[in-house]
Amino acid sequence: MQAQYWLHLWLAGPNTAYAANGQNVEQREIEAQDLVQYANPLIGTNNFKGNSEWAGTAPFVTSPFGMTNFTPQTRMNRIGDISYMYQDTKFKGFFATHQPAIWMGDYGYVNVMPQIGDVAPDENGRALTFSHGREISTPYYYKVEAGGEEGKPITAEMTATECCAIYRFTYPKSNEAKIFVESARDRGNGNITVDMEAGEIYGWNNDNMSSHLNNNPPKNLKGYFVIQFSKAVTGKGIYKDYQIQENEVAAEGQKTGAYLTFATEQDETVEVRIGTSFISVEQARKNIGQEIGEKSFDTVKNELKNVWNDKMNVIQIGGATEAEKNIFYTAMYHALLYPRAFYEEVDGKDMYFSPYDDQYHEGKSYTDFSLWDTFRAQNSFLTLVAPERVNDMVGSLLQNYQEGGYMPKWPNPGYTNIMIGTHGDSIVAEAINKGFDGFDYNLAYEAVLKDAMIPQEGDGTIKWADRQNNVPYEARGGLSAYKALGYIPNGYVNENVSRTVEFAYDDWCVAQVARQSEKMRRQSIS
Repeated sequence: MQAQYWLHLWLAGPNTAYAANGQNVEQREIEAQDLVQYANPLIGTNNFKGNSEWAGTAPFVTSPFGMTNFTPQTRMNRIGDISYMYQDTKFKGFFATHQPAIWMGDYGYVNVMPQIGDVAPDENGRALTFSHGREISTPYYYKVEAGGEEGKPITAEMTATECCAIYRFTYPKSNEAKIFVESARDRGNGNITVDMEAGEIYGWNNDNMSSHLNNNPPKNLKGYFVIQFSKAVTGKGIYKDYQIQENEVAAEGQKTGAYLTFATEQDETVEVRIGTSFISVEQARKNIGQEIGEKSFDTVKNELKNVWNDKMNVIQIGGATEAEKNIFYTAMYHALLYPRAFYEEVDGKDMYFSPYDDQYHEGKSYTDFSLWDTFRAQNSFLTLVAPERVNDMVGSLLQNYQEGGYMPKWPNPGYTNIMIGTHGDSIVAEAINKGFDGFDYNLAYEAVLKDAMIPQEGDGTIKWADRQNNVPYEARGGLSAYKALGYIPNGYVNENVSRTVEFAYDDWCVAQVARQSEKMRRQSIS
């Protein structure tokens, strides 16, 4: 017998819903449910011997569309390698990351790792053994008990807000309990300072792993951080090139970081509050005050749980097994991670750093749109479950156009020539066709028309290969031939058939924007 399902969409408000059941649609009274319990962030992290469960995901603790994702680290991430894989057996710290996908890069990251005694500060030297039987992973809370095999049992817990997190480390009795902060690895540069008087470690990291995919990458992109500690320290130091320098308080360069030492009683907890920013160290500090303030770990954890439940209760499903609910709400969790918010509240105003003109602007911004991968379904899904974000997301793409000359196709966080077509056109057209009007339709038409009509510099001589270096922003590679012939002939550019199909669809999207822009123009005249 075929399973029967019903679906709730909270489109009418927090107490009523439109329930679709087969051919009928009716309005019902509903109650909020604890749906975040079904989201399992470990799904998609297992690549053991080519396991099909692997999807290049990581167990992020963050808010929906959060600016910074916080995750346990089991390996050094890079393009093609995410920071956590289920088959790994070593915990290497809590990682504040901005890597949106396995095939894209990270930027502005920082790692915090508890340890005991004298150890090398590199990722393998500081690592502690753990097992999944002593691990809890949810969208709002993570816990692991590590270090038992090394005789250094430490419990590490984490919860988060949009830009900040609280880490809680529980130690055994020790005079050498440590916390390492890694500001830079073997690429990019880091800057780090220990401020004993303020009880802080602060600094920045300027690594931008995808910078080689942009022939004009931003020079001022930095991820700033401030880390505050709940306990007085008994020792301090920094390291550079992974060489420890006791009692020094600052370092800059590669393989850099700092550490603090504490004296702990048995099962004593040290709490760490971390703020991140793309604006300044001072703003990272303010973000802690604005998002966490004097709240306890458990208060922040419960608030984040409620945020996820509020969003997941937009859709309630019935007639599904527990395993099917796990699949659905885990997928929903992943769908609500991106694009990420890329703006912060600065003195009562929203501000953001633009990697397109390397400057700061007032307003809201989003980045890490995986447009070729998401325009068919995920972006459409967001118009249903997160309509309050859509105007700002579209507006962000139009800001990118004004600041850099084109809407991006896969911002990370600036231009990258990843995949084909200009599917920002689709995002704009769908928003307009669904009645979203919190952005300038004329500016939208100007942006999508340029995608359709203006070939990029070098078009006709560049093959626009995937991840080709030292070329301009691609937009529609092969557009010159497409405009002349109505298709792209073999040999003109890479992926000529697929590009022809994608461009044809994007042209239809441009036509939708043109139709609505003209309609608004006529209404304004009449």
